[in-house]
Amino acid sequence: MEINSQSLPRFVRRAKSNFYWPMLLTSREQRKSLLTIYTFCRMTDDIADEANDMKQLSEWKISVNKALEGSPEGYVLTELSRVIKLYNINAEWFRELLLGVELDLKKSSFPSLDQLEEYAYKVASTVGLMVISVLGLHDKRSRDYAVHVGLALQLTNIVRDEKKDRASGRNYLPENVWNGEEAERSNAFKVLSLRAWEHHTKADELFDQIAFKRELFPARAMQNIYRELLTKIETHKPGSPKRASLTPYEKTSAIVKSWIQTLRS
Repeated sequence: MEINSQSLPRFVRRAKSNFYWPMLLTSREQRKSLLTIYTFCRMTDDIADEANDMKQLSEWKISVNKALEGSPEGYVLTELSRVIKLYNINAEWFRELLLGVELDLKKSSFPSLDQLEEYAYKVASTVGLMVISVLGLHDKRSRDYAVHVGLALQLTNIVRDEKKDRASGRNYLPENVWNGEEAERSNAFKVLSLRAWEHHTKADELFDQIAFKRELFPARAMQNIYRELLTKIETHKPGSPKRASLTPYEKTSAIVKSWIQTLRS
């Protein structure tokens, strides 16, 4: 699909992102900006997941850096450059995201859980920081909230998608958590799930301290959707051919819950 101003929403909707529906409850300009950021992240992620091509990533990095320096090419990067200037978004977050995707392509392994979380910060927390900038939140508590939510989301994705990732030659289970024995794999999942819950707890504590909760709605909705997903993963039957996922009702319930929570100040 050729991406332009008309096709951008369809591109995001077809990707079946959990983030699509919460985005619809933002202002028109915010929604357009969030769609642009999502599309950029999706295009970047597709290089690792579909093209699996380091040369293509290198070329994309050159194009992205041009955009970050004010000389964008193509619709998406031109829009991205506009959004970065409009909301004063830190350009380094985009570069860190690209470094994280590069680790994916290199099929990097992670000796420790802390190092895995450094990767998770690059590919997920940076996106959260971009998002809250568009939402007009630049204070430390809001940024820390975005970091913890991003870490919780990425750790959940790793546990959910481990079987698929393993089939593609990627192993995200840290060496100090999993010794390579098949019998110990489920214990490694428990360690990662526990760490994800810890990040949810820290994010909740920060959320309670943030004055402008309504602006956080899209981020809170994502957190609650993934909170429900993590709960379902933990009750998912081991060895099931289907990966854990939420029903439309469960997603809607999490979104409504988030809307109510953000109305409280």
